[in-house]
Amino acid sequence: MVRKQCQSVCSFSSVSRVVVHSLVVSLVLAWLDYGNATLAGIPSYLVQRLQTAMNAAARLIYSFLRQERVTPLLRQLHWLKAPQQIDFKLAVLAYKCLRGLTLACLADQLTQRQTLTIVNVCDQPRHHH
Repeated sequence: MVRKQCQSVCSFSSVSRVVVHSLVVSLVLAWLDYGNATLAGIPSYLVQRLQTAMNAAARLIYSFLRQERVTPLLRQLHWLKAPQQIDFKLAVLAYKCLRGLTLACLADQLTQRQTLTIVNVCDQPRHHH
């Protein structure tokens, strides 16, 4: 799916970088970003696939070769790497739950998990030095 999206963007070789950037963000990154918070805990090889797609999108915007380093491009685009993007989306979801800015059923789940965590921490023996 991502490869098809990138190929359709690549066919516009005479288009400015701004236009390519807009196309990549709307066609590729929006698709990759959808539901990112649900990716928390997936195997690292799947996170790497997501990162590979993001790297290809960044290289496409700047017409970089695959052999060239992509980290400076990601920084220039203000894109987080895949693991940090997943963590960020999860943190935003948690924030929205705590502030009542999302569905009540999600907020209720967060409260239950938080309470369980507090109980587990309180049950741990304390070590005094």
